[in-house]
Amino acid sequence: MDKLSDKSSYLVITAITLLGLVYNIIDKDIIGSTIFLVLVIAIASTAVIKKVINAKSPK
Repeated sequence: MDKLSDKSSYLVITAITLLGLVYNIIDKDIIGSTIFLVLVIAIASTAVIKKVINAKSPK
């Protein structure tokens, strides 16, 4: 398993992206907030998809 597939890597990346989202919401930046929201959804979806694929793959 490579480093990018590690569950903790996705948690760290999601946490950092959420901080950017919170900052943009506080700053009332609609475009920045939208971009960070899309990134959070994409990262979380990728983590879930990889988890499902890894669970179904034979060991």
